[in-house]
Amino acid sequence: MFRKQFFPVLLATMMLFQPLMASAASISRLVPNGTVTLLESGTVVDKEIPVPNGILMSSNGQSLIENEGLHLVSADKTVFAIQEESTHFNLMVMEGNVDFAMSHESKPLGFKPFFQDSAGANPYLIPASSENVFRGTLQVTKDKATLTMSEGSLKVVSVDGQMIVNRGDTIVLAQLPSGAAGSNNAGNLPRPTPETGWGGIAVGAASVGILGAAIAALASGSGGGDGDGDGDEGSPY
Repeated sequence: MFRKQFFPVLLATMMLFQPLMASAASISRLVPNGTVTLLESGTVVDKEIPVPNGILMSSNGQSLIENEGLHLVSADKTVFAIQEESTHFNLMVMEGNVDFAMSHESKPLGFKPFFQDSAGANPYLIPASSENVFRGTLQVTKDKATLTMSEGSLKVVSVDGQMIVNRGDTIVLAQLPSGAAGSNNAGNLPRPTPETGWGGIAVGAASVGILGAAIAALASGSGGGDGDGDGDEGSPY
């Protein structure tokens, strides 16, 4: 009982302060409040473990994922997977809410809702100002994926180009075509292959091109602080 009462306070504290100290953490970890089921094996986890890289997980209660420069909190009943690569993170959400906090030095975060065509290109989120912390929520329903920013500004890099999402803004990142709802679920999710990568996330030319654009945008000063000092919500960086 004490753990359930204390965990929300712990999460709030970590989401507030830890991204600023993320460089000190070299090992990614999963901290469940309740249990987390690893869907591939059926293993039920009720204590802190290293993050199962690229494996779909189902939260029973909130769960904290702590990576270097990126922290995630999955809501109860959320099904998701996170994979860390050398240049970026990949996050897939089947259904549910994932709150995130990024440091300004975080690697780009690639995002894929379950209904995104595995041959398509997934958007990447990168810091868009010199602020220290960026917070928001990624929500996936049966037919729509949205991003809501609660602190800072992020640049979304996708096949459609780039856009800035500011504090208080909500945008649709992906939407299932009309009449296609319910065509995907955890039972028929494509398994990782050399062609599709983990969880069906494409690693083809389109995705590689978008990732390259995201990394270039990050390197150009999106989160760097060599701008003119107006790193607020109206800034293009």
